[in-house]
Amino acid sequence: MVTVNGTSGALEAQQALLRELRASERLLWSGIPAQGLRFQDGDALAIPFVLLWCLVVALPTYQQWERRGLDSDAVSSLLMLVVGLGWLVGRYLIDGYRRARTYYGVTDQRVLIIEERLIMGRETTAIGLVGLWELSLKERADKSGSITFGPPNPVIRWRGDRRKPSPTFQIEGVRHVYDLIHEAQVAARREASSRR
Repeated sequence: MVTVNGTSGALEAQQALLRELRASERLLWSGIPAQGLRFQDGDALAIPFVLLWCLVVALPTYQQWERRGLDSDAVSSLLMLVVGLGWLVGRYLIDGYRRARTYYGVTDQRVLIIEERLIMGRETTAIGLVGLWELSLKERADKSGSITFGPPNPVIRWRGDRRKPSPTFQIEGVRHVYDLIHEAQVAARREASSRR
């Protein structure tokens, strides 16, 4: 039996995931990321910093514009302001677009994440349950949260950090899916050891 979280996009997720299954594999759960505006862990630091940066750029630019008009210094300052505001607003628009085209699945053998990308096409991440040793859960008061497959991702990534972030489910009803993954993992390991 397949459990599907209750959104209309979940049926799309189920269809996309069924195309990825191996012949002997059963889909246990399918879903989509939590939709709407979603703040990340690092936003509590990043948003005030970017707002302050925009304010520091905007005030002198406005004063300069009033005194001398639109010269090259004012234009470059305006561009910096547009970049700051674009980072502040644009990243949430891009994140919402990506989450609307991302599908999650749990099978009796693997965890699957499918991303339908605008330019680079479809990307599928598959994580075997038997070899998955690090699994972490973050649950909010509203029962939404994240499940990270591998080492926890840092709150803020530094520029020189080349490590790829660990795959993550960001979903509603996160505890139920976490428990389901754990049960499937135990069963997959039991089956793998019985074949030896």
